[in-house]
Amino acid sequence: MGFRIKRPAMAAIIGLFLALLFAYASPGLSAQQQRLEPHDFRGHGLDCRSCHISVSVKQDGGLRKPVSEICGGCHRLPHQNHPVDMVPTLQVPPDLPLDKQGKLTCATCHDPHRPYLNPLTGNRTMYLRRDGPNRGLCLACHAR
Repeated sequence: MGFRIKRPAMAAIIGLFLALLFAYASPGLSAQQQRLEPHDFRGHGLDCRSCHISVSVKQDGGLRKPVSEICGGCHRLPHQNHPVDMVPTLQVPPDLPLDKQGKLTCATCHDPHRPYLNPLTGNRTMYLRRDGPNRGLCLACHAR
């Protein structure tokens, strides 16, 4: 009687191993950079207060500036020619949050606190709020 691992469990184990391998063995990066997520600014001597008014902010974000200004500090906006800081005319699902004024922001589609690498697949998440192929996130609001 031998020990057998079922396929789903084996796939999860292999996925976790690959995620760790990719997260910690990216070529060309220092060991410290490999451990940090791109949105983890501690490697640059900064912390959560780069974007938030306090390290302990949990509710409401407590952002120093509007989301697009924070994101635009590092990223070219609008990204992928998608408008931000506007009230959408399309129905937006509740898991894709709008700001207090009902405007679409970078954080509507991206969660900057999400892991950069999917722990099961090792693939980059691009911080998207939804996983899936074939532009599934886009199709949540935009009909084909």
